[in-house]
Amino acid sequence: MHSSLATAQGEPLAVTASQVKNLLDRAVYGNDDAKAYFASIIFKHLYLIRAGLATGAKSHTLILGPTGAGKSHLVSALKDLADVPVVSVDATSLTEAGYQGRDVDSVFDDLMREASYDRLRAESGIVFIDEFDKIKAASGGERDIRGEGVQYSLLKILDGDIRQIRSTRSSRLQTVSQGDVYQFDTSKLLFIFAGAFSSSLDLLSLERITPSDIAALGFLRELTARIPNIVRLKSLAVNDVENVLDDGCGITGEYTSLFDAMGCKLEFTGRAKKRIAEETVELAIGYRGLRTVLDRTLLSRLVEIDRRLAIAGGHGHRVVVDCVDSDLDCFVIPG
Repeated sequence: MHSSLATAQGEPLAVTASQVKNLLDRAVYGNDDAKAYFASIIFKHLYLIRAGLATGAKSHTLILGPTGAGKSHLVSALKDLADVPVVSVDATSLTEAGYQGRDVDSVFDDLMREASYDRLRAESGIVFIDEFDKIKAASGGERDIRGEGVQYSLLKILDGDIRQIRSTRSSRLQTVSQGDVYQFDTSKLLFIFAGAFSSSLDLLSLERITPSDIAALGFLRELTARIPNIVRLKSLAVNDVENVLDDGCGITGEYTSLFDAMGCKLEFTGRAKKRIAEETVELAIGYRGLRTVLDRTLLSRLVEIDRRLAIAGGHGHRVVVDCVDSDLDCFVIPG
């Protein structure tokens, strides 16, 4: 932490821009420029909250990228920041207020719960709305309660509004009981939207995407104008997957722990790492593809590996994943 950084009131900041970026680096590999941009947006929000300046126009953001590029992982990583509560919701679950389903205001009750029912802290939080591309306006004359209706609901709150919220949860520890109505000020919230926009090939072919480009796809121009930042993530690259394997976190860490419990050490040769990365990228589902490849490679051989370890006897053996003639295989090597 840089101790010289402080708010206008002299209160030291709990985190620096570089620390936010490092947090994102641990969650998602690659897309360095996009992560630096997103980290700066989050850092600015944290500063404005601490400085008491967060009631003006906000840096609401759209993260645009293919499935599996790490959009939700970036936001999930923010939950490690103690400063503000972070909640997530799928846009496809939302409906216009007054209709059956979940309206946008219910998200504020989630923020209250995440902030342990400290309303002032909840009102400074971050709201992540995934699958934003799925609520574009529908064609036809019927009332669009899941598309344009939700957009109008969002429009009312992005600039800041005092909402009357009816609590849907009860707890002996909270100050708001189930069914109570309380006021919630949205003027300090930061909204992060995300979507793949995979059906909009013309949009994805653009080198630089603007809020007006998003509006042309069936979104209210007044709404997209209030989302000034577009952070664009690229597809997963082979070297990104290799870095995940080297780092030993996530799914790789799960298997490392599993084989440790079996009394052996899991290793990957350089050839295997490259082939695993290539197969992951070929699946075109981002980081989820790595789980598919590792499960297919290791789980399909786990019983046989266990049998070989029992025959070899003792502990300290190595299970080495190698690539032979473009095929992945596992070998038990004495320690």
